[in-house]
Amino acid sequence: LGAGDVTEFDYTVDYSIEMGDVGYSVGAIAYTFMNAPSADTSEVYLGASYGIGSATYYYDTESKNAWIDLSIGTEAAGFALDATAGYTMPDVGDSEVVNLALGISKEIEVAGIAVSPSFAYNVHMGALDDPATPDTVVFGVNFGY
Repeated sequence: LGAGDVTEFDYTVDYSIEMGDVGYSVGAIAYTFMNAPSADTSEVYLGASYGIGSATYYYDTESKNAWIDLSIGTEAAGFALDATAGYTMPDVGDSEVVNLALGISKEIEVAGIAVSPSFAYNVHMGALDDPATPDTVVFGVNFGY
């Protein structure tokens, strides 16, 4: 599929809790692609956060790949700003990929529902640093209650 040819929907179930200054989360995500159903997949994750930093371990149940994201985030002028470095675990799965994502989002409450439009720029490095895998821009909208 070419750039702009993919419509993706992500369905997430998450349980998060804070204990003192440390936050924990566990959950699952189902990724569905309208234009490429053979690419559908799901993953489970476990994360921890402290202050502005967090680490999350992901495991893809289809490809059996695992990776870890290390993130920092802050707020400025009412916007959430974040940077994430991702690394595929070299002993699990079949690839070793590094990704850097820079994002911005804004939560808006509409009739008791949190609506969060977001924008992210993904810089692919490492094994994905070739013409077949260009950097990507991602626009999204999250809904929560």
